Amino acid sequence: METGLQPIPYGYAARLRIDAVEYRSDGTMCIYDFKTGKAGLSAPRSYDLGVAGYLSKPGFNRAIVIEVRPRRQ
Repeated sequence: METGLQPIPYGYAARLRIDAVEYRSDGTMCIYDFKTGKAGLSAPRSYDLGVAGYLSKPGFNRAIVIEVRPRRQ
């Protein structure tokens, strides 16, 4: 199925890169956005990541975007 999306060159200002994604058998796509600094995941950025993931993989019912903050132990 063609989504109409075209590849965007690396370094393009509006490019979205998803850090990690999990495709669940119940039709849910979980998108993980890793954060190492003080800045968090804004609502508009979360929306953009969710839409990008949802459009890139047809057949999934929903996309959930999760901010992940790794810690050193």
